[in-house]
Amino acid sequence: MSWFKRLFKQPVYPKQVDIITEYAFSLGGVDYFCCNDFLNMPPARAEKAMVFYEELKANVDYDYLDWFTKEVDDCLNKGKLTAVVTLNGLLRERLSLAPDPQLLLKLATVVFFDKVENIYDYDFKYNEKKKEIFRNEGLSAFFLKMPLDKLVPHLDLSKVDLDTMKQAMLATSAKTVQLMDKLLAGESSQNLTEPSRSKLLSQRQQALAYLTSEGLDYTNIIYSLSMLDNKTSQKAK
Repeated sequence: MSWFKRLFKQPVYPKQVDIITEYAFSLGGVDYFCCNDFLNMPPARAEKAMVFYEELKANVDYDYLDWFTKEVDDCLNKGKLTAVVTLNGLLRERLSLAPDPQLLLKLATVVFFDKVENIYDYDFKYNEKKKEIFRNEGLSAFFLKMPLDKLVPHLDLSKVDLDTMKQAMLATSAKTVQLMDKLLAGESSQNLTEPSRSKLLSQRQQALAYLTSEGLDYTNIIYSLSMLDNKTSQKAK
């Protein structure tokens, strides 16, 4: 990044002169910026950032967790304890894995912004398109471009091997698809509204797309994971 670009391509925000931004990375000819400090982010945008950050820490978003708890309730009401054990095991393992790359992307849309974006609030429609731009870069390539220390400052990513991180995120994605499949075919699936079903199917497809983009055969992955599930279920009986 040249000193010229740093000096003359910074966005200008006349509403609040105390908002200090810095160049983060470029993608598709567009420059992206971030606040120099998380605490320096405008309040309305910081509020969204905190919600997304908490989802990332939990490794699951609210809609996903709400769906899961309804499925467990339905299984318990019907006495299907083995199904509850399987679901709980899948979720527990997913929570222990690396951050979900889709949640990282979601957080990236609020932390990083372009020159024309309103940083005083968070436009969900605008940022859904921005997330798609980030995703289309290819997740591995995208995470190599961005300053991860600005995205997740609580992690010392200087000590993290990116290849190892990628493999861990692929494992998380595989678990996401597996759990989604269980829930979509589960007891509470018939009670899903169409918007909810579409949103959750989209989450499944995004996780699957990441696996296939890395040349992985999901059929073999899911078969291996299913064998592990069967062993878990047999122990629970």
